[in-house]
Amino acid sequence: MTEDTKTAASSPLLTGVLMLIVGFGITLSGGTDSAVYNASAFLFNMTMKAGGSAMVLVAVLYWGKVRVAWLFDAVCTLTIGVLLFGVATVWCVYGYWVTGLVLIVFGVMSIGSARRVWAYSKVGVSHPSPETKHEAPATVVKDEVRAGEEAPAVDVHQVQRPAPEEPPPEGFLAELGRGDDAPS
Repeated sequence: MTEDTKTAASSPLLTGVLMLIVGFGITLSGGTDSAVYNASAFLFNMTMKAGGSAMVLVAVLYWGKVRVAWLFDAVCTLTIGVLLFGVATVWCVYGYWVTGLVLIVFGVMSIGSARRVWAYSKVGVSHPSPETKHEAPATVVKDEVRAGEEAPAVDVHQVQRPAPEEPPPEGFLAELGRGDDAPS
């Protein structure tokens, strides 16, 4: 398994395990007279259980290097984010501000994550295979030292620094705002 595959699979795996712990370990019951609030508590529990299972499946798909893993990840993460945001809205309306706001944050984070994963799937990014090599871009070294030669010693305290420029009369930000690429 490549390092990129481990990285891609670790986030949904951790998310899925945490959701399953919350879903099965901290089962909420509505316990109120409001059918809407009770339904939101049920929806929260089901989101944690089904969403956690789906995210573990996403991790398995990533490990298996299945091409649709990105798409499945985007759909699951978006669905989880929308459901959490909806549950949070109901909880805020019923006065549970702290948990509601926490769920809003998690919902927005999930929706943002789904957007990024969707963008990756649209560009056709696939999981790297073991044969994929990541090479650093070639760099050009000025005044290269030839093989067998020693690099000249340079005293950094004696390096000539250019004299500082006078700031433009309107300021540096105004100068940048004009869009002139060449300094004046």
